[in-house]
Amino acid sequence: MDTAATRPVVTPTLTGSALRLRDEVAAGLVFFFGGDSCAIEPDDIDYDLIVVSARFSGVDRRNRENGLRELWYATGGEGPLDLICVTPRELEQAQRRATLIADVLPHAVDLLVPI
Repeated sequence: MDTAATRPVVTPTLTGSALRLRDEVAAGLVFFFGGDSCAIEPDDIDYDLIVVSARFSGVDRRNRENGLRELWYATGGEGPLDLICVTPRELEQAQRRATLIADVLPHAVDLLVPI
């Protein structure tokens, strides 16, 4: 399968949201996967981000995304947003096991790296 054909479409809103995440929670990596590139109908559009920040250390996983959706909408984001918030160490560990993160990273786009 051609991975270029399955890569998510990066919009200015996604890039702007990633930059805000970098500034607000010191995100070192913000990966976008799935999203509108997989949608058949406009109502099917959703956005999936993996946000990697050392600031999540010691924060309960259920509370890590507090306030992050507001950043999404403040930067013009529309539609549902799914967040996976991990520390750099958790990302490294997830990549070595059979996890959702390990599965999607080969096809994800780091929004903080210029294309």
